[in-house]
Amino acid sequence: MKESGFADFETSVWSAFFVRADTPNDVVEKLAAAMFKIFQSDAGKAYHASLPSSAMMMGPKELGEFQLKEYTRFKRVADLAGIKPE
Repeated sequence: MKESGFADFETSVWSAFFVRADTPNDVVEKLAAAMFKIFQSDAGKAYHASLPSSAMMMGPKELGEFQLKEYTRFKRVADLAGIKPE
């Protein structure tokens, strides 16, 4: 990307746990709490320690903000490169 004029470009591979948009907030919060509990367990910590990456632990609000920033960033790159949806 640096050679293409995007010297400050960084990217990462990430994954997340999603539910339908109409899922009640109390259910979303319960699922988020369960995921945090899993990742903080000994097994969860061991699993992440075995990976060549790091975990970005975010709750629903933080993940939404992160996704919006990623979308905005990649839209800029696509616009500058002239990439259009097909």
